[in-house]
Amino acid sequence: MSRYEHKNMNTLTVAALETVPSEEIAKTIIFTVAYFDILKYPLTVFEIWKYALCEPYCPVSGKSIRKVPLFRFITEADLLVEKHILEKCDGRYVLFGNSAIISKHSEKIKLSMLKLKRIRRIVYWLRMLPFIRMIAITGRLALKNIGKTSDWDVLVILEKKHIWIGRTFLTVFLHIIRKRRWGKRAKDRFCLNYFITNELLEISVHDLFAAKEYAFTIPLCGEKTFVLFEKKNTWIRNFFPRWNISLERTQLLIQENKGISLIQKIIEVIFDSRWLEETLGKLQKEKIQRNPKTYRPESYIVADDTSLIFLPDPHGPKVFEAFYEKLQELRVV
Repeated sequence: MSRYEHKNMNTLTVAALETVPSEEIAKTIIFTVAYFDILKYPLTVFEIWKYALCEPYCPVSGKSIRKVPLFRFITEADLLVEKHILEKCDGRYVLFGNSAIISKHSEKIKLSMLKLKRIRRIVYWLRMLPFIRMIAITGRLALKNIGKTSDWDVLVILEKKHIWIGRTFLTVFLHIIRKRRWGKRAKDRFCLNYFITNELLEISVHDLFAAKEYAFTIPLCGEKTFVLFEKKNTWIRNFFPRWNISLERTQLLIQENKGISLIQKIIEVIFDSRWLEETLGKLQKEKIQRNPKTYRPESYIVADDTSLIFLPDPHGPKVFEAFYEKLQELRVV
């Protein structure tokens, strides 16, 4: 490093160089790549830096990670490639021996973008349905890492005290146009497994898998609600310290349309009934209680007036178990 470069380095960078050893940054990179390898998602060095894990999964605290500049991650990542701990191809990194993940990723990105455009066209009209305040893409599609037969995971935010009416309209409409997942019909259909109201907004489960899910969320409609949602879920930084609102994630947002907003308001006035909300709530709760999936030991089912969550086979525990096993292997690095 030249005297000129050293002289002009800002205080933050100097502190990071002095307080975070190269060995710890290397381990942070390895463990971060390992987690996303389990998800079959190869990371660019910028993504490794942006979504770097912190304690207890890595040796570096969240506060320290936020101070480490990108160029240190670039240097350490390339050294790990030289040591055959990581592999690099097309600007993306995986654990050594997992290059097949990279070779398949370009095709998955193309497929994901095509599916996102199709969903966006449908969501354009879904905005007319009553009490919908935000629809966002989550899961593998939000990672742009989807398969040909995958469904579309979405997070739906509804107006408070209208969750049952809002869910009913959305479910029936998507069923009519054959875009609702049910039974074995999953390919290119909406998976309506997560509803919350704008009274709640904060995700109830705070773990690594949930942090990943909502760090990559892609909002399609409801920009104002999305901003409030982000502010209510800053706990994500406990896992990904550098996470923040990204303009890239809002590029697919559908702008508000006065005509559609007016239609939605008219429908809401017509169906704004306390009796209807309570009746639909009672009927749907009874149906949920009769469903045997509700009582599986591993399932996560919530059905109340602020959230409707249907995860009979949640992926989080399985992913974490695989990650934990991988961590045990990587501790010796």
